[in-house]
Amino acid sequence: MKLLKKAAALLLTAALLLGTGCISALAKTETRGKITSVTLHIAAELGDESDFSDMRLNLTAGSGNYSIDGYEVLNETSSSSYPLVQVTLEAENGWYFDVSTRDIHLEGEEADCTSKSTKNDAETLIIKIKLTDMTSDLPPVSFADLDSDGEGSWTSVPGARKYELRLYRGNTLIGSTKTTSDTHYDFSGMITRKGDYFFKVRAVGAKSSDKSDWTESDGYYYDESLSDNYHDSDWWYDDDYYYGNGPGSGPSGPGNSYYYNNNTNSGPGAGPSGTSSGSQGAWCQNRYGWWYRYTNGSYPANAWLYVDNNWFHFDGNGYMQTGWLNDGGRWYYLNPNSDGTKGKMITGWYGINGKSYYFNPTSDGTRGALITNTVIDGKYRVGSDGAWIP
Repeated sequence: MKLLKKAAALLLTAALLLGTGCISALAKTETRGKITSVTLHIAAELGDESDFSDMRLNLTAGSGNYSIDGYEVLNETSSSSYPLVQVTLEAENGWYFDVSTRDIHLEGEEADCTSKSTKNDAETLIIKIKLTDMTSDLPPVSFADLDSDGEGSWTSVPGARKYELRLYRGNTLIGSTKTTSDTHYDFSGMITRKGDYFFKVRAVGAKSSDKSDWTESDGYYYDESLSDNYHDSDWWYDDDYYYGNGPGSGPSGPGNSYYYNNNTNSGPGAGPSGTSSGSQGAWCQNRYGWWYRYTNGSYPANAWLYVDNNWFHFDGNGYMQTGWLNDGGRWYYLNPNSDGTKGKMITGWYGINGKSYYFNPTSDGTRGALITNTVIDGKYRVGSDGAWIP
């Protein structure tokens, strides 16, 4: 019996010893050092190409038990606004990475860490970085020319993604700002009457806010329209008038028989005497809007007109305007509502989108202009945007 008890005790002791060895093996301690923070300093500069293919990039690792193994721009030939860079870091022998994106600190250029991953038993760290503030210091276009066919051309700008263009006849802007990725543009369809024309061009970088200064082209005088749209049997040109067999819209503005770009009206505040000669006429409307046709067939364009005891403003094509208008650095508001006085210049207090504004009611040369940064009637303060501050 004693022998059995002794054997059992020996077996139990052996089992305990074996169990202790297994637990010790399972709980083996990590002998490598842990890297819990990573710092990268980024220096970058856009090159001459319109993409990121020649971007100059320099990355430096911060102090620690790791180094940069390599990096590449993943979207170097794309039209993206921001470069995306993949960086590979290697831990020193006996170390491994244990970091989250919050533990990755980026210095120098403004950038975001968009993702991270590890491999090789966490001894390799791969991170992706988006450079979020890469701006281009774009120089202006060095030369621009407008030829006899209405074709505009200009020299390219290193780093430009596209170009913005504006065509002028004299000092009048024709149409809206155009955009192209080429270094030439056909303006012929916009040259609808004789006159001196030129255009302005500026470069735009990867970000829409990266723009060069405007460059003005050489001018060219056209003694006739270049637009095919207006060279047909219905319309012909003579001196300052377009004539037609009507009805319908004139070559670049309203009218049923002919039009003349009359811009002699004075601004609001002068009273009825501010109207131009021959202002007796009638309101007309087509699918594009309202205009005022004089008895001789001409109409006001880029001008104020006092008619029906109210002031109205007409755009470059002769159509009556509504809503906010900036003229000569002053803001006006033209009634947008179809209430029988649509288009009239507002004076006095007027509510717009839940705010109250005050427009000069006095005929002092600035009648109708928005009043800002003052106190009305000694008790109603209006701010820099003209809105009443309760």
